[in-house]
Amino acid sequence: MVPPMERASWDHRFWIKVSKTDSCWEWIAYKCKLGYGRFWLNGGPKLAHVVSFEMHHGPLLENEEVRHTCDNRSCVNPGHLIRGSRRDNMVDMAKRGRTPTGRLTRESATMIIEAQSAGAGPTEAALAAGCKFQQAWDIFRGRTWKWLRKELEHHTMSTSCR
Repeated sequence: MVPPMERASWDHRFWIKVSKTDSCWEWIAYKCKLGYGRFWLNGGPKLAHVVSFEMHHGPLLENEEVRHTCDNRSCVNPGHLIRGSRRDNMVDMAKRGRTPTGRLTRESATMIIEAQSAGAGPTEAALAAGCKFQQAWDIFRGRTWKWLRKELEHHTMSTSCR
């Protein structure tokens, strides 16, 4: 929980690390490798979006997490932050085509394979699938998702023979 008694001492320090736009309020200071803002508070690092949420909406209850309605991990706009369970957060991620590990979903991998078949390059395929270039490149080179490529090729051949 964000301590209200000490808020005046760190409130300004928090908000100077934010760039407000018409929509998202971007955390512009340190971010962890997953893209979440980090803020040093009470002797340790805290997730910036959680600090913002608790400032505006109160403390999280046990087993609650802060969810981004904007799907922007560096956003600290309290209007884009809602409370929910771990399960709620996982459902959000799945609906948005992401998994908690950053691995591709079958749908994204299929998009990359189809883009390659249509003549697109790995950069275009990665943009279309919303993934990293390296993930698309690995599919293009046959390093990952080989089984899916075979499955799609088999499905295409079986439907074109009818």
